[in-house]
Amino acid sequence: MNRPLSGLVSASGPLEVLASVRASQQAERSQGHTGAGSGVEVIEVGNRHNAVLQIIGSLRRQGYGDHFIASVVGYISQRLMEEPGDPEKLLDMIRGTGDWTVPPPPEIEFIVDETGVPAIIGEPAPLKPRLLYHSKLEPPEPIEWLWEHYVPLGFCSMLAGVEGIGKGMMSTWLAVREAKAGRPVIWFASEDDPQRDIQKRVQAAGWTEGDGEIVYWDPLSARFTFPRDEEVVVRMIQASGARLLILDPGRSFVTPPEGAPLNYNDEGQIRPTMESLTRIATATGAAILFVHHYNKNTDGSIRNRSGGTGAFSQVVRHRIDVAKAGTDDWAEWAMAVVKSNVANEGFLRSYRLDAAPDHDTAIFVPGERITDHPDIAAWEHTRQKALTDADKAPLDDYSMLELAYDAWVEVGTESPGIVKMAKLASLPEKRAGAAMAIMQEQGRLQLDAKNHRIWRG
Repeated sequence: MNRPLSGLVSASGPLEVLASVRASQQAERSQGHTGAGSGVEVIEVGNRHNAVLQIIGSLRRQGYGDHFIASVVGYISQRLMEEPGDPEKLLDMIRGTGDWTVPPPPEIEFIVDETGVPAIIGEPAPLKPRLLYHSKLEPPEPIEWLWEHYVPLGFCSMLAGVEGIGKGMMSTWLAVREAKAGRPVIWFASEDDPQRDIQKRVQAAGWTEGDGEIVYWDPLSARFTFPRDEEVVVRMIQASGARLLILDPGRSFVTPPEGAPLNYNDEGQIRPTMESLTRIATATGAAILFVHHYNKNTDGSIRNRSGGTGAFSQVVRHRIDVAKAGTDDWAEWAMAVVKSNVANEGFLRSYRLDAAPDHDTAIFVPGERITDHPDIAAWEHTRQKALTDADKAPLDDYSMLELAYDAWVEVGTESPGIVKMAKLASLPEKRAGAAMAIMQEQGRLQLDAKNHRIWRG
């Protein structure tokens, strides 16, 4: 409730606040001016904004209303400022602090050291709600892409899939792609160590000295969490000029309420983090890649397998899923856009994870668009069914048959029969026949008009 004007005997309360603030600042400076008869240093033009906000905040906490605060600020503007403030701007400051609870902390500043790492100076100011009016909105800008169709700039995108499917390799490919273009990348990883794990992936993907810097969160330091560090990260992105922020896995940077255990199934805990990341992407124009694991349930649509509460995938505006068919010995991978409020869904594409033995890792290699399946769920179901058929041959048989084909025929010619192929591949006829049937179903062999198998190469 607002206190009546008669409740204030003098302006001594706010002036004491001002005196305290200026005294702390005076300790850092060697000289200054004094106001006539007030005992309080005159407010210099460069410090006017912060000083006025602190006075308004002090009076708000004591319960005074806009009218009285305006009177006090007007008095201070005329008597104690080096140059009086614009009355309309001072009133706007008063109106804009109606929900003020704490004095505003200093502005955040960044410096970039010789290694390209942005250092943070100061603390973030608290977020305050504001309103947008439809009649004042600008037309939306066209969508710009970090990777066309798959990773839009200015949005938080989720990259979802099971463990070990190449999400980290894909993130590495994107990071190095940016670095090769001379742009920095910010990477927060909690499961992979930058020095032991990510470094070799980045080098295998082709990063060299002189490329754009990749700035990692140090896992031995305090963890970034959201929304607590929202403004810090906004300033970091703006200071460095990065277009890509990777969170792998994103759930590691969720902040639970004070004293509460973290619960990934609690929408009330997860939604603020996802909304915070959306705000960061909007404010900076950068692409935020939120790497996310599927849950253990493989039933139902691939779209419903993201682990934890639905808030993870509900808040993001764009989501890419990756899927695998096969085993560790031989597999196929595919990716597609399964949700997007900013572009079309689909764009089913294959990819490979090629071995990089010199670096003891693998590299992500994007493949061609896949057009013979309507979506990634249908692709996963069809491919996995073919590979898990009870009559299929061991996966090594494919390699033996392909070697036999290479030795027997030219690409595009009719293949030998099962008996001949089994002999050439040193396989039992039944296993050779089963393997050829699977290869035919996969499109690696095809039938001509006479139902003869044709080797495609």
